[in-house]
Amino acid sequence: MNIDLHIKKTMTAQSRVFDLDIRLQADTRRLVLFGPSGFGKTLTLSAIAGLVKPDAGMIAFDDRVLFDSEKKINLPARDRHIGYVFQNYALFPHLTVRENVAFGLKKPSGGRAAGAPEKVEAYLGFFGLADLADCFPKDISGGQSQRVALARALIRDPKLLLLDEPFSALDPYLRKKMRDEFRSTIDRFHIPVILITHDFDDLAAFADVVAVFGEGRIKKQITDFDNNQSVVENLISEIYTETRKETDDRRPNNETRSFSHPGCGAFGYRCAGESAG
Repeated sequence: MNIDLHIKKTMTAQSRVFDLDIRLQADTRRLVLFGPSGFGKTLTLSAIAGLVKPDAGMIAFDDRVLFDSEKKINLPARDRHIGYVFQNYALFPHLTVRENVAFGLKKPSGGRAAGAPEKVEAYLGFFGLADLADCFPKDISGGQSQRVALARALIRDPKLLLLDEPFSALDPYLRKKMRDEFRSTIDRFHIPVILITHDFDDLAAFADVVAVFGEGRIKKQITDFDNNQSVVENLISEIYTETRKETDDRRPNNETRSFSHPGCGAFGYRCAGESAG
């Protein structure tokens, strides 16, 4: 895939302002956005998916323009042909496993494509979910929920898959198991991936190219990750040190952030100009 973006977005939370200014160009099948929480990785992913509109800039994927503020192009999320696995999986609690997977084939008009039931059953079988098809999300495990979310994202035959820290909620053993499963599935579907993480094991499993985030910026873009792991480790150590110092200098004692925008940030800041809702 070829991803080319330069986007700006300003978010506010009470008296705090967060400015995202991202420039990224990469030609790779596996891109990892890496860095501490709250630095704009999820906001960047949400902008690519069409869930958040940048204030300015451009997003292009394989020479297809998804967003261009100057040309007033902003494709709806449903027309971008992008699959998204959220950090909390975002399964519908009132729908069964089968219905959650089938939701991925739902059209804006409410109907589904011909052959949808057969495709749903095939995906349930492929992801090992056939025996759980009539269960609800509350009745299945974290790993099983993850498979449901991945099946729902892939059943639409997307051109690009976005993964937002898909393993962070799992225990260490299951995390390794699901990481291996995801890698195998992604290779089998031949789909390019952009993944968010701050886990070095995820980097080792998925990264061809790494974009290391500072606060609202990309500090460094590294190709050929296998031969540059020490560079990433040193850079991340510097970023964490800088972040701790900046946080101690700026944040009053016991300050907490409250967030309201469902598509923002580290899901962290309200869009500038929005009310608290």
